[in-house]
Amino acid sequence: MSKRDDNQIPSIETKTSSDLSLEEAAKLHKWLRPTDYLGEFSEFQKHLNSHVPGTGEWIRQTEQYKQWHEDTEAGAHGNGALWVKAIAGAGKSVVAARVVSHLQATERGAPVLFFFFR
Repeated sequence: MSKRDDNQIPSIETKTSSDLSLEEAAKLHKWLRPTDYLGEFSEFQKHLNSHVPGTGEWIRQTEQYKQWHEDTEAGAHGNGALWVKAIAGAGKSVVAARVVSHLQATERGAPVLFFFFR
């Protein structure tokens, strides 16, 4: 998906759907379309293909990961988000792609929800 160009997208705050021309509505619809998050050129695949063997395996050995993964209680932390914080370029996205791939392979029947932002 291309970067947002505010000059080509109608302002949502000042127009309603009935005020949009067919061309403006088509541009808005295209801009809002879902990404192909599992596609060959998706952010997920890009990061998954960027790893070398062993990349990100360390995270599954941390107490924080184990606690998050094994937490089955409902409530504030029951299998919620796993927060990984580091400087830009440290490999967070590659590690996240490996974790997603591992969970998809091992957690049959459980949804694995993820999204990679650009």
